[in-house]
Amino acid sequence: TEVAGADFYFSIGVPFENAWLRELQQQNPDLQVVECCAQFEKATARSGEHDDPHVWVSPMRFLRAAELMRAALLSRDLGNRAFYDRSYRNLSAELVMLHRDLRYMLKGRRINEFIISHGALGPLASDHGLPQIALESGGREVGPQPLADITALARRQGIRSVFVLKQHNQGPARALARELNAELIEIDPLAENYLDNMRAIGRLLGAATR
Repeated sequence: TEVAGADFYFSIGVPFENAWLRELQQQNPDLQVVECCAQFEKATARSGEHDDPHVWVSPMRFLRAAELMRAALLSRDLGNRAFYDRSYRNLSAELVMLHRDLRYMLKGRRINEFIISHGALGPLASDHGLPQIALESGGREVGPQPLADITALARRQGIRSVFVLKQHNQGPARALARELNAELIEIDPLAENYLDNMRAIGRLLGAATR
């Protein structure tokens, strides 16, 4: 209902958008779709990495997406430029500080991987050179042999924590945690208070890898 009367839709490339955006645009022909993730998809394609739509978990990539949002808003509401510029500057400062805080939380690691039920922290992990081992990605769970390999790796590296997402199937992660006698840590990358939530996730990742 809200999108039906919206001026903009800022797309990040999550799967449901592929199914719904065309219909939303048919219902609202004036809706302007701004692809906030396209620049990252091109970059990952050049580097050979898997496309990851979870842009917002990386403060610096989120900042680049915010630049696109600011430009789009100015294209239709130039009279409020001072407001958008001020808001963008404030957000920019907060995101740069968040990035620095996360870098501090994730340095001095003993373990250089972490296991997660769904691959939702890829951009954050990539920013800090911390490989993410996902038990499910793109709607597909890892098979028996990859799961056995992950179990063996976890034992070799001394991984004692398994992260699970509030919104996704936790079954395989819970089974792996039992096998490893590891702690289950639930996180929510979609929590509304972004800055506090990402700092909380950073602290948990830092503790799990020390």
